[in-house]
Amino acid sequence: MRKLALFCLALVCAITMNAQELKIIEFRADLTMTDAAKNPVKDANGVNCGLIKLGLVIPDAEFEGDFLSTEYNNGEWLIYMMNGANWLTIKTKQYLPLRHEFDPIQSNVTYVMVVEIPASDSTDYFLEQARMAVAANDMAKLIQCIEKVPKTDVPSDLLGIYNNALAAKAENDLYLSLKQKTYNFTTIPNKETFNLCRSYITKYPKSEHYTTVSNLLRTEGKKFLQGQKGNNQNSKARTSTTTPSTKAPTPYKPASTSSSRKKSSYESLLTIGVGAEPFLTLPDSSKVNYDTAKVYGGIEANVVLRIGRPHNTVNALLGVGTSVGSFLKPNLHLAPEIRLNFDESLFVGLGGEISLMTFGKTSADNTTAKAQSTGNSVKIVAGYCEERFDLYLTVRILDKTIGGFAGGVGFRWYLF
Repeated sequence: MRKLALFCLALVCAITMNAQELKIIEFRADLTMTDAAKNPVKDANGVNCGLIKLGLVIPDAEFEGDFLSTEYNNGEWLIYMMNGANWLTIKTKQYLPLRHEFDPIQSNVTYVMVVEIPASDSTDYFLEQARMAVAANDMAKLIQCIEKVPKTDVPSDLLGIYNNALAAKAENDLYLSLKQKTYNFTTIPNKETFNLCRSYITKYPKSEHYTTVSNLLRTEGKKFLQGQKGNNQNSKARTSTTTPSTKAPTPYKPASTSSSRKKSSYESLLTIGVGAEPFLTLPDSSKVNYDTAKVYGGIEANVVLRIGRPHNTVNALLGVGTSVGSFLKPNLHLAPEIRLNFDESLFVGLGGEISLMTFGKTSADNTTAKAQSTGNSVKIVAGYCEERFDLYLTVRILDKTIGGFAGGVGFRWYLF
């Protein structure tokens, strides 16, 4: 009998020694949360409960204490405790019961409680946290969780998302590094940065930042290569005639965006372009007799001389155009314009159209010519530009000849 008692005692001790415990790492009232007040649960006396939001990745846990309801959702328990309750016991199949005592729960107050499971069982916890991070589109947290789990234990769907997140993080880290090294994409100071730019556009051709980096290579990269070539030639010429200087090099000062554009030498200062602008005209009904239509269509063809390189801050354009439409006879006009470029590829402009002549027969009192010529107008332009291509919207305010306004869309191709 004594041997049996000793055996049972040893068995209980062994089980107790191998049993693992949960650990509370945080319990606090969070006054910024209003869940308890927004979604109240009342006790038998009609008093609102307090709410404990328990972080515990065990969906089959059980509880003891003065609570009215519990609910599990994505790694979090919502436990509504009665006003004045001051303890809670957590029971699970895997671990020893955990009893926690605290200051009395207050009505309508939300509390945060976080329970840590033993390290040997942390894989399930971090995988659950990783899925919650995916649902919240928090890729930084996903990476942190997966890196704490053996890769052989990660499900294939999570592993694929993790690998994509790592690739996106590597692309973003390289972009931010280039932004710093190039002084916010205004210059390329050294060969290392030049090679990093080339590596970026090779690895990430579909990135949203591809255009920014490729434009930098197309502009400042060419200058950098020209400078490298000149420095190599000068260093060879000085090798036999000069001695090394002990003077410290002058710190590099990045050029401003505007100055780097103005000094650009690989783009032509004068450019000729040809284009077309389909438009709709809404003339003043008191000046033009409507027949059946009250909106008139037309098209304009133009030739312009652009003064200024495509990415200069300011461009001046001088053009000649001809237009014809549903109530317009062919006419010739002069079209000056001043354009402001910004954000590398967007522009706005202000210009005008000065009527030169109208082709075709006119009536004796010249009223037909007036009704069939757009006269002078002010033009507002906004659009997208590349080195040799413009796509833009126009709004014209017509003068008193016919009154009203016209709107259209235009495109232009520069010949060189």
